[in-house]
Amino acid sequence: MEAILVECVEKSLGLMMYRNAIFMCQRLCAQFPSEINSQLLATCFLQSNQAYSAYHILKGTQMAQSRYLFALSCFHMDLLSEAEAALCPRNDPASEVPNGAAGHYLLGLVYRHCLKSAYWFCCGYMELLLFWIYDNDILFPKLDLFWLTAYTGYTDRLKSAIHHFNQALSLDPLLWVAYEELCILG
Repeated sequence: MEAILVECVEKSLGLMMYRNAIFMCQRLCAQFPSEINSQLLATCFLQSNQAYSAYHILKGTQMAQSRYLFALSCFHMDLLSEAEAALCPRNDPASEVPNGAAGHYLLGLVYRHCLKSAYWFCCGYMELLLFWIYDNDILFPKLDLFWLTAYTGYTDRLKSAIHHFNQALSLDPLLWVAYEELCILG
């Protein structure tokens, strides 16, 4: 019975009938609970643009494919630090990035988006700080330290993004989107 339900879900996904795939996969998970079946349900939710549902299903899972799908759902929800932690857990530095080239590409995207977030945060913060300094006629000698810290974080993320895009290309030389991202980064 499990194999029949899995086949039905995969067929529905292939035909882009996502609501049917979700319904059938929910039945599958109710009858035969396993992390593999949860991955399939999360895939159904991701395909139907419901990253938040996939996020809640996969939170706390351990298998490599589950970590990749969890990171993908985090990325879609702009939870970049959680996506990074899922792809390269800090408590297990020996673990590899799941899904090979695709995992390295996703990690590169996470770092690149962190760059954009940090840039806009710094710009917005600096603008507010300058208005406050101007309004209060205050000199702020630690401003150089702030910019140095922000710049260091920026360059570390940039190096990490480039490293992971290159890693993705070394694993899959035909991963065109990784070339594209390297071109964007310069």
